[in-house]
Amino acid sequence: MRATPNDDLAQMLASVPPGEVLLLAPGDYRVETLLVESRTLQAENSGVRIYGRIVLARGASLVGVAVFGPRGGNAIICNDGHALVRNCHVEVPDETEFPSIGVKGAQLKVWDSVVRGGKDKKAVLGIEHARCVIERSTLDRLDLESGSEGNVQATVVGTLFVSTGARMRLLNDVTIETPTLTRLALVVDLSLIHISEPTRPL
Repeated sequence: MRATPNDDLAQMLASVPPGEVLLLAPGDYRVETLLVESRTLQAENSGVRIYGRIVLARGASLVGVAVFGPRGGNAIICNDGHALVRNCHVEVPDETEFPSIGVKGAQLKVWDSVVRGGKDKKAVLGIEHARCVIERSTLDRLDLESGSEGNVQATVVGTLFVSTGARMRLLNDVTIETPTLTRLALVVDLSLIHISEPTRPL
């Protein structure tokens, strides 16, 4: 099934069987909160932009889309089951304090994507036993709170914050590229961090 910017994405997704794909024609889509559950929302070509909040749940995938979140919240939320963000650009306005992607008690894979944070540069935040798997991506900042786990591979990240009780695994080819005038690249607070190969700070 194929949607255009003139369509109601929620209604279109409801018409797609679980496990199937809704293709998005190039253009600007505006939503308040769009739930994508057990389905794939995929750009047909480049130039697909969604303005608003997307909730990914129970095996949902978001592929090839640029997501621009609202001032008062996340661009993407994953809080039920597992989900995938692949080949996407995700950001929130500079003034917002919310992370671009929030993962709560769920598993999210971020592959081949760019995630930009807002006021505090928070790109991805994992809380309440979240599991974040980041590969071949660029993040302003990755935060893991108590009970959460993160695997990072072949990725450039500005700053890592690992809170008490969280676990972080830095696999091969991870670069910590701390922004200009930022003093901290890695903050570890009574947590476990495992580095399988040398990590390159720039």
